[in-house]
Order: sequence, then C-alpha cells, then structure tokens
Amino acid sequence: MPFIKVQNKTLFYAQVDAETASKDDPVLVFIHGLGSSHSFYIPAMNQLATAGYSSIALDVYGSGLSALSEAVEDPTFDTIASDVKALLEGLSIRLENAVAVGHSMGGIIVPKLALKCNLRGSVLIGPVLPKPAMAEIFNTRIETVKKGKSI
Repeated sequence: MPFIKVQNKTLFYAQVDAETASKDDPVLVFIHGLGSSHSFYIPAMNQLATAGYSSIALDVYGSGLSALSEAVEDPTFDTIASDVKALLEGLSIRLENAVAVGHSMGGIIVPKLALKCNLRGSVLIGPVLPKPAMAEIFNTRIETVKKGKSI
C-alpha cells in the first residue's frame, strides 16, 4: 500500500480497483473520522471491488500512517480537503468521477472538498455538526491523539 507526496506532506492511501472498470466509472474516496484511519474502510472496499467499484481510502495528514511533520502546519478541515483533491489529481483520477464518502469528521471534509471541485457525488455518514459546544470536545480529543504523534 503506497504513499504519495502532496503539498509537502506524505500521505498514505490504499487503493482497491474494481474487477472490471472503465475510466468513466465512479471512484469512491473514503475519508475517515478523527482518531481513525484508512483501515476502517478496507473490508467495504474489497466488497465494492467485486461489485464493480474502485475505491481509495487515505490516512488524512496526521492520522494513521500519514505522520505529522514539524515543517508543515497542523491539519485543518480546509487543508485536508485540499489534500484529498491533490491526492486524486496525483493519482490521475478525474474529479468528476469521484464520489467522496466521509464518516464523522470526514463528513465535515466532504462538503469542503465538494466546494473545491466538481465531484460526481458526496456521501456523509454520521457527520459531526461543527457547533461551538463541539469545539472543546474536538480540541481535547485532538490533543489526546496528538500525544501519540497522529490524530
């Protein structure tokens, strides 16, 4: 499973191609929640491949195998969306074929990604609503996970 360099960051991703696919078929792009990783989606990706769907799941910058770097700013929702766009472009996946799927925190990223490019579709699974009351909870969780060098 490979790494790709985008916007001065090294991102880890997993890609599972459909058993039969054409260049115009949709490609599902999975964006995980805070404290999760690409591995959350691997079982579903394997099943989707047998049904004819290609998919990609990344570890967002600072999560899983996409380690934080002191030389790069901490991730924000906007920078993560830009990273996903750059990942798709770097893999030569046409943005108009991408269906972005976000779970929890990923459900905040997907609409930001959709504003940056013309996606084929968007799916939000249990998105977190960004409210002031949630900010303290998220900040505490982020600091806890960062102590392990990844979020």
